[in-house]
Amino acid sequence: MKLIRLRADKVFSLGRINESLENLGLTMVTGFSHDENSANGAGKSSFTRNALLWGLYGQIMGGARGDDVINRHTNGKDCYVEIDFRGVDEQVYELVRTKNPNGLKLTCEDKDLSCKLEKDTQQLINKALGRDFKSFIQTDFFGQGRKLSFFELIPSEQKEIIDDILPLEYLTEWEAESKTAKETIQAKQRALEIEQHRLQGVGEQLTKGLPKLVESHRDWNDERDARLRRFKADETTLAAKFVQTQKHRSRIHKKISELIHKHDLDNMDEVTLHLSKLDLEMLEFKAETDKLQAKVNNNYET
Repeated sequence: MKLIRLRADKVFSLGRINESLENLGLTMVTGFSHDENSANGAGKSSFTRNALLWGLYGQIMGGARGDDVINRHTNGKDCYVEIDFRGVDEQVYELVRTKNPNGLKLTCEDKDLSCKLEKDTQQLINKALGRDFKSFIQTDFFGQGRKLSFFELIPSEQKEIIDDILPLEYLTEWEAESKTAKETIQAKQRALEIEQHRLQGVGEQLTKGLPKLVESHRDWNDERDARLRRFKADETTLAAKFVQTQKHRSRIHKKISELIHKHDLDNMDEVTLHLSKLDLEMLEFKAETDKLQAKVNNNYET
């Protein structure tokens, strides 16, 4: 817990003050009272002890009755104390305690944390400070009014104060959060290990199957090349046969022409029949050639 700023008005023997308390280190407060014509009654205790204690806890050393907290030298009937501090959770809090009307407000990062009952709000303040009034005066407060120091307390009281000051509840929460985080990390690690083993198995299968796949691809290429060579050979054969047939047809047509020219019509029926058969063979040959050509083109594309 670290005090940051104290603002107060008409509290105890103080007027209006607005003082920074942050990073002061060891500080000596002096004063002079013109009313008392001495250093007594100047407000040193009101500033360093009473205003802080009443602002933080609503009570002071030795107690304060009713309106005793209001500066009797002023005409006002009300007073207030505002304290900014950094809590044990490293959050910055602002508390405002007022008298007439009585009130207690606690905010953190502009968020109002005040409860309906003042005692519940005080519990939140104690939690943020990391200590209650008793623990504060035994460990943080030095000066007039303190009955016993921490080292003069019996062991059970010392333990009670230490338990109150140390963030043991935070340690329990941190331990639980750490355990949960550890279990989450371990679960993710196990899942990653399982996935790693699975991927490793897939990789091994691919590695084992790759040579066979390469060999199958090579065999397929060899078979395709062999088929293409056969188709090329068949295509060449058919082309040669087609040329021969064309020549044969030309010779028949020439023979027919000669017979007609000689008016030798006795053998015309035979020649016509022979020519019809030749035309049919030519059509069949053409169909086979087209079919073979399609297969060759398909193999080339594949």
